[in-house]
Amino acid sequence: MFFSLKNTLKITTLALLIIAGQAYAKSHAVIIAVCPPWKDGGDKETTSLMAESCAKTTKLVQDSLKESLMIPLEQQHVFLNEDATYQKVVDGINNVKTQLTPNDRLLVYVNAHGGHLQGKYNGYDIADEGIAFWTEKEPDLKTAVDNKQYMLVKAFRDLILENMPANEIAVFFDSCETGASYDDFRYNPYANDKRIAVVFSAQKDQFANFNHSFDYPLFTEMLTKSLALSAYRDLAYSIDLAASATHRTQRARCNVPEVRETYKKWKADLNAICLQQPYYYDPTALLEDWVVIPDES
Repeated sequence: MFFSLKNTLKITTLALLIIAGQAYAKSHAVIIAVCPPWKDGGDKETTSLMAESCAKTTKLVQDSLKESLMIPLEQQHVFLNEDATYQKVVDGINNVKTQLTPNDRLLVYVNAHGGHLQGKYNGYDIADEGIAFWTEKEPDLKTAVDNKQYMLVKAFRDLILENMPANEIAVFFDSCETGASYDDFRYNPYANDKRIAVVFSAQKDQFANFNHSFDYPLFTEMLTKSLALSAYRDLAYSIDLAASATHRTQRARCNVPEVRETYKKWKADLNAICLQQPYYYDPTALLEDWVVIPDES
């Protein structure tokens, strides 16, 4: 019997899916990218570049998910800028829940402004990491959660996990100080029912930096590059590569005198901006069972 290279690759792909336990129907993705007009980069030119980056980042992520994780565009649900208001995201994710089954996988990607906030959760006043949604004007952080301009990560966790049919869910946060929400997932009421992995682009006291040209968040750029280089390896391998590349790239940039002076002009905390160390929480090794398989179509 004659096997072409293409058929051999298809057989190999099927074998990898079975070995890795990927006997699932489909993979879906939710992509949330919010670059509000008030997100200040320190000067008009930088602010403009940052505002444009969300559209570029969304395209980069969509292409990467299609080409490396076999998630077709029609199964990617995008909430970009004006379409990423609080209510549109809530309604959209609830709609996604109606399209999934227990055999499906879900990848959630969030690129948004983040920070530590006070707010109510289940009637209690708590402090937690917050995610900014699209607003024309910069919210007052004291009331942003109550006014549905920010969402506490605990509440976002509940939104994506409560009544979600998919049993395997990976969440990627590319936001400043996102590691502050680690315990929201370490201690959560859904851990016994689902396999959940969460990737944080920065520790709780670190910035999530842009790349040098301000086109993409640095970690997201490194992750898409590592996915392209990691065919037939697991997703955890790609994340490890991206985390190392992110940290070392940002450390090197901070040792360039001109860049360091720019950060000082921004009055940035050099420890927070020069140390970016992505990491993840994956108690059931979901990321090791999710194989990076290139789109051969």
